[in-house]
Amino acid sequence: MFEIRDMLNQQVPETNSNRYALAGYLEMPFAAHKEHCRHQVLKFIYGNPSVKSLEQWQVDALYAWLKPEKVNDKWRIDFNASHEIMMIYKECMLEAGQLELF
Repeated sequence: MFEIRDMLNQQVPETNSNRYALAGYLEMPFAAHKEHCRHQVLKFIYGNPSVKSLEQWQVDALYAWLKPEKVNDKWRIDFNASHEIMMIYKECMLEAGQLELF
């Protein structure tokens, strides 16, 4: 597995609210079935579908990847990360045979 923890220059404080926020950030690219999509993406990346079970270095890595920021009183994540999340989800659905039906 690619270890990005060595690339991090700051750590996210270890709090439940940061983990809940992370869950929300991972759901931002999706219009529907957000929780299911988030679980699939996390399982693909770390083999674990829950933000509650992630180690702190994994939380730090996801925050570094997503780069959440507040713009005009709304939270958003990095455009490229949003696109990558969608591509990861698409790959999950391909592996499950869901997109081959069309």
